[in-house]
Amino acid sequence: MPTEPSGTPRWADLAPRWPHAQSSRFVQAGGLEWHLQQAGRGPLLLLVHGTGSATFTFGPLLPFLTGRFTVLAPDLPGHGFTSGATPAHLSLPGMAAALAELLRHEGLAPAFAVGHSAGAAVLLRLAIDRAIRPAGLVGLAPALVPPPAVYRLLFAPLVHRLATTRVVASSAAALARNDGIIASLLDSTGSAIPPDHLVLYQRFFRSPQHVADAFAMMSGWSLTELTRDLYRVPCPVTIAAGTADRWIPLGALRRLAAMIPRLTFTEVAGGHLFHEDLPQLAAREILAAADRAGL
Repeated sequence: MPTEPSGTPRWADLAPRWPHAQSSRFVQAGGLEWHLQQAGRGPLLLLVHGTGSATFTFGPLLPFLTGRFTVLAPDLPGHGFTSGATPAHLSLPGMAAALAELLRHEGLAPAFAVGHSAGAAVLLRLAIDRAIRPAGLVGLAPALVPPPAVYRLLFAPLVHRLATTRVVASSAAALARNDGIIASLLDSTGSAIPPDHLVLYQRFFRSPQHVADAFAMMSGWSLTELTRDLYRVPCPVTIAAGTADRWIPLGALRRLAAMIPRLTFTEVAGGHLFHEDLPQLAAREILAAADRAGL
């Protein structure tokens, strides 16, 4: 059982609210203490969440998958109840390397992989580097579009300074005690978040440690090498993009994704978090991709 830094939620307190908490376990690997959820039977499906989230985000989706797959879903470094992250763990290659080490430690080889937002980028990096060899990969609202130049030149350096200033992270966490702020942030995704999930998002964004790690991840997140390497993705890829997604521009994503050799690009009538409020749509895309992969 992990020991939580001061100010972060405790598993004992949130487990009663955590979707599928009975499937949770804790593992030490690669200098991190990981929170994992594993459920179902069949080929192994690796399920990876995005920035600022945790395994609870897949709660509504999991029942659609566990009849066909053994689903393994970790909290990424600096997220949820995976503890011990350093700045090196919070970059794209750092997260991919940490996840590869976890899989080696557990002796697991995913047959299929599904990632949401930044989680899709992590999985693509792993596949390109042959750290995983899935028969297929699905990106749900994948965060593959680089931020605009004005962000890189002006905003990213500011976020980096915020990320390295614990006082600012603490202030941001204190601001998040206003429930309306987090609700507005999640509304901006174009998805209607289930009320029980909203409570969990609010609890984590009130944690200075969680906010500091999220800031650090955003400040060091570079897609340059990944986008350059997309032509090397060795497995079929399905991208499911939300037509109401206010965070990932659909046109830019479609143009960039065209670099992937064996691509299926689909659109669903949902926002950035459509796997939470419309899990049946996400499941439809995942299971169709699994059919195409012969799983």
